[in-house]
Amino acid sequence: MRILFGLYMPSSGSFVVVLRSMLRWSAELLHVVLLASLCAVLVLPDRANAQESRPSAQPKSIPTLESLPHTALPAGRFNSWCGESDRYLLDTNGQLSAYDADGKVTPIAVSPGRGLQCRNDGRQLGYVYNKSVLRVDIASGDSEWVASYEPPKRKNAVISFSPDFKSVATSVPLNFTSPAGSLKAVLVEDKSKGGKTEDPEFIKWSEDGAKIAVVYATSVEILDANGGKLGSMTKPESGYAYDGWFERDSGH
Repeated sequence: MRILFGLYMPSSGSFVVVLRSMLRWSAELLHVVLLASLCAVLVLPDRANAQESRPSAQPKSIPTLESLPHTALPAGRFNSWCGESDRYLLDTNGQLSAYDADGKVTPIAVSPGRGLQCRNDGRQLGYVYNKSVLRVDIASGDSEWVASYEPPKRKNAVISFSPDFKSVATSVPLNFTSPAGSLKAVLVEDKSKGGKTEDPEFIKWSEDGAKIAVVYATSVEILDANGGKLGSMTKPESGYAYDGWFERDSGH
């Protein structure tokens, strides 16, 4: 089992190292290309004689992006993909809408922002707002208040739905309402290291809902769907995770 995370390292210069490596590789490639071009010039026959002995080839037209089949979209900001289909969320002038591959647009009465989560079938949207956890049916626009919580004093609440919306991993206790039904809470606790308390900073479920990754200041813990610990790994304290995903098991 492997999990990959995108980390931003503000003080390590990681992006600069990558850029330098790319530039060095490009310079070497350019040198090889120039050398090959020079050799080609030395061995090619006279161009004028070659053109007299054969007809010139007609240049082929190159299609532009505009000529390819596409659906015109309004100017806006891409928010996220919504589920495992071709649905995605687009923010246009503060209005959040769900766009489908066939061009269908469904406005959603939710303020655009981070923390929006779609069920794996793309039909429901979950989000956290003003000490409440809500669930929205995208087609009808109906909204359900499924839980409330008391925000902690020294940290932010981290709440993440499972892909099928049957469970929710949370760093704070939730008070479920009747519309929550059988929604199950998986409480993710703080951890102590070196006399310091580390709060959960980021929570990510695997696509099948069987595993949960919890990011702390100096580590990442892997839990099962019930919150049991499966493993852990270290993380640079100077970086923070902005997204992550589990690599699918190859069977080896």
